[in-house]
Amino acid sequence: MSSQPRILHVPYTLEQDEDGIWCAHAWLGSSGGANGNGQTPDEAVGDLREAVQMVIDEDGVPEQLARSLDVPVHRGKDVPKGTQRSILRDVGMSADDLRGYLR
Repeated sequence: MSSQPRILHVPYTLEQDEDGIWCAHAWLGSSGGANGNGQTPDEAVGDLREAVQMVIDEDGVPEQLARSLDVPVHRGKDVPKGTQRSILRDVGMSADDLRGYLR
């Protein structure tokens, strides 16, 4: 058995609120969500990383994150809408999350 830690890919959103605080959010399936906040984007993501780790330590790896599917994502309008919906459903993301990744 390998002693290397397993790496999970956790999609998240990052936005700045009206008070200037950066907020990072990740949906973790049946475990709910995790949030991180900070004065900078890096601080918010670091806080989110700690929150995600606490959820995993408490509940284990959420089923939605236990498997991953590598899908090529094209820029622009050449990705059929049905394919976009399927990808979003598979990874538990919103259309806004996908638009952020395509920018």
